[in-house]
Formats: sequence, structure tokens, C-alpha cells
Amino acid sequence: VKRSKPVMKHKPFVQDRPSHRPGRFAERVKEELVDLVPSKLKDPRISGVKLLTIVSVTVTPDLKHADVMFSLMGQEPPARIVVIEKGLNKAAVFLRRELSKRLATKVTPHLHFKYDKGFDKSSELSPLYKIIAAKRLNDSEE
Repeated sequence: VKRSKPVMKHKPFVQDRPSHRPGRFAERVKEELVDLVPSKLKDPRISGVKLLTIVSVTVTPDLKHADVMFSLMGQEPPARIVVIEKGLNKAAVFLRRELSKRLATKVTPHLHFKYDKGFDKSSELSPLYKIIAAKRLNDSEE
């Protein structure tokens, strides 16, 4: 008995061409999150943070998920960073609800907060760049 392939009743989501929509939508989400975090959050894990910055937001093409990269200015111990990240991910449901009110779109993405280690790396490299620049200056004078 030969079986035929099942016929799909709907067209699956396949992106035919690159779209600028996720990028524009990510910018709008970032603007709103900058306003919401940490001012509207009352979680004790986040309340002691001096300066939390939303670095970037990346949205999937179907706009259902968003990776939110954040950084902390100042010296925070690694254990504290993990606690803050967990607090933000716990508050993601509240933040998603607030975003849905502010954005007035059909789809509001699920938020996934991740700590951006780039600022830590740049602060470690900054003194090394100064040393290299000083050596080049000394070499050029000789």
C-alpha cells in the first residue's frame, strides 16, 4: 500500500527574504525596556543595582522571543551578577506584560536576559592599551 504525504493545511513560517522588521521591533523593545528596567522593578535582587544598562535586544524573525543583553557598571562580584540575571529573568513575565501595553502589537516577545561580558573584557583591556600606547610613544621619541 502506497501512502501519500500528508497535505499541510497551512503554510509554515519560512522567511523568503531578509526583513528589517525584527531589527526595528528590537529597537522599540529596547527603548521601552530602558524606561522599565530597573525603575519599575521591585525585586530585592535588582533593587541594589547602581547602574544597569540594556546593551542590545535581538528578536527572532517571528518576533516571539527576544534576547536582552545587559551590563552592570561598577564592580559586581560574579555571584551577584548571577543573582541579578535570575531576578531579571523572573521579572520577564511582568516586563512582557508592560511591553504589551506600551507597544500595542499583536505579538509581544518572551524576554530572555543575559549578562554581557563585553564591558568586563574592555575594562580589563583598557590598562593594557594604555601601556601599549605609552611604549609606542617612547619608541617614536627614540
